[in-house]
Amino acid sequence: MDKKDEGINRDLGWVVLFLVILGVMWYTQGGNFNLSPFKDNIILNPPQKDADRASFETITTPSSKSEPPAPSTDSLFKNKISLSSRAVATNQPDKEYISFRVSSENKEAVNVTGWTFQNKKGLKAVIGKGSVLPFLASVNPESDIFLEPGAEAMVITGKSLVQTSFRLNICTGYFNQSKNFIPSLPEQCPDPEEIAQKQNLYRIDDDLCFNHVKSLSRCIMPLNAPYGISNDCQNFLSEHINYNGCVNDYKKEENFYSKDWRIYLRRDSEFWKERYETIILLDKEGKIVSELSY
Repeated sequence: MDKKDEGINRDLGWVVLFLVILGVMWYTQGGNFNLSPFKDNIILNPPQKDADRASFETITTPSSKSEPPAPSTDSLFKNKISLSSRAVATNQPDKEYISFRVSSENKEAVNVTGWTFQNKKGLKAVIGKGSVLPFLASVNPESDIFLEPGAEAMVITGKSLVQTSFRLNICTGYFNQSKNFIPSLPEQCPDPEEIAQKQNLYRIDDDLCFNHVKSLSRCIMPLNAPYGISNDCQNFLSEHINYNGCVNDYKKEENFYSKDWRIYLRRDSEFWKERYETIILLDKEGKIVSELSY
């Protein structure tokens, strides 16, 4: 082999070596058609697709959290007030009444002004304001009605004979003499003889006066004095044996006020059915305080 042939073979060897090296590099780099991205996504990582789907479902699936409980329809005064049906078998609103009582275990007075009565038809009547110290033939100032623990309120459908709801006291029994209250007012007025002692009536020497005072009943204002009675005795009767005099004499006494009230709904027609009725008492928020069916 001449030198020319040896040069050609040597060059060809270098070319072959270069191609071998290039082929090794091509092979180690995956060649011109690198399938690894496809293999990774399609074959090697199917769990990733499941994770993506789970993530999507977590976002799009409605929350399985429980809904918050519905607001209670019961009042905070539930079980602290008890209803009672009384005279409901009438079509006369002034004679129709029910009652409710505040539990004696309640710790404080309850403001019932703004509370509502509702009948089976859904009609409503609101409790208004009242007078703590009422007077006949007078404009009585009104304020919110507070019922103390143990207090009972008679609720009359019609209108008040003193033009307002009112709190009872030891003198209100005098109202029965000139007005027909239904139900009648308790007659707990001081005994006239007790009043005579309180006012030191016995300082005068007048047997006729003493005997007349002893004959008087509680809560009855004497309309006619016996003949021959003294002026002092007449003054005593006119100043003390009546509602105004009773109030002036006893309003500062500890037991002057009763806990009980007479509340008037001031309606012109009856409110409760004679039978198959439902009485519902609602507080200012419209929540049920007490309920009674008959």
